[in-house]
Amino acid sequence: MQLHEIIGNHCLQTRIPGQATIGTAAETVIGRAPFRSKIVAAYLIPDTTITGADTHTMNVTVRNRKADDSGTAVAANLQFNNTVNAAARRERALTLSATSTDLELAEGDILTTEKLIIGNGLALPPGTINVVLQAR
Repeated sequence: MQLHEIIGNHCLQTRIPGQATIGTAAETVIGRAPFRSKIVAAYLIPDTTITGADTHTMNVTVRNRKADDSGTAVAANLQFNNTVNAAARRERALTLSATSTDLELAEGDILTTEKLIIGNGLALPPGTINVVLQAR
């Protein structure tokens, strides 16, 4: 039996290192799509609380870099503006792209998570990123 033949959703998960340097962007590999699939959910689980802010903030994304690293599609993201927070050790859902093709993965596509800086940025604590895949 092949992994994609197992009924139900599958998860790609990775630990992300803390990024205490407020104004520094960072990108980490989540993993490789093991089969043709669709992203149906993405979650950030920070080790410590993240408190959003306006003007100087950050955007946490999940990107499909494709197998050859040519991809730029943002499949999911969460911008930590004022009142957008993430509690320590609790799942915080990222917003999935409204463009369906951004959620489609070919076998072998590489997913990354990226911290983007807005203004001076925010610190990103260490944590975990979970991406939930549905076989196609």
